[in-house]
Amino acid sequence: MIHKKNTSSPLLELHQHHIQLALIIFFITLFCTFFIGYFWGKRVAVQELCQQFKQESFADKIYSSLYALSDSTDETEEQGQEESSQADIDCELYKVELEKFSTYASAKKYTEALKKRAIETTIVERSSTNAKGAKKWYIVITTSLDKESATSLLEVLKKTDHLQRTVLVKVTA
Repeated sequence: MIHKKNTSSPLLELHQHHIQLALIIFFITLFCTFFIGYFWGKRVAVQELCQQFKQESFADKIYSSLYALSDSTDETEEQGQEESSQADIDCELYKVELEKFSTYASAKKYTEALKKRAIETTIVERSSTNAKGAKKWYIVITTSLDKESATSLLEVLKKTDHLQRTVLVKVTA
C-alpha cells in the first residue's frame, strides 16, 4: 500500500460552502452599509431643511416685528405733531393688533371666532419684500376703543387665547 502525501496545507484548504458563506457575509455587510448611509444622509438633509426653515421663520418674525415697530414709531411721530397742535384731547382711541396670519382664511377664521365672543375686529393686509421675494400677511385688529377698554381686552385675550405678540396702537385722527 502506497500512501500519497498531501502537499496542500490544511490552512489554505477552502471548501465551496466556505467561499459562499464569505460572499454572503460580504454582500450583507455591503447592503447594510448602503442603507445606513442612505438613511443617515436623509436624516442630515432633513436636519438641514429644518434649520433653514427655522432661520427663515426667525428672519420673518424679526422683519414683521421691525415693520410693526416702524409703523408704530411713524404713528407716534404723527401723534406727537398732532398733540402739539391740539392741546385739548378728551378721548384718545386705541386699537389692539391681536395676531398675524400667513393666510387670509386663517385670519378670517380667527375674526369669526372673536365675533362669536362679541369682539369686533378687522383684517388688515400687510406686504413686504425681502431677498426671497414679496410676502403677504394678515393682521387681525380690533375696532377703535378707549385706552382702558383696549388694555383690559388685551389682557383678557392674552390669557384666554395665549397671544404673545400683541400691540396696543394709538389711533390717529
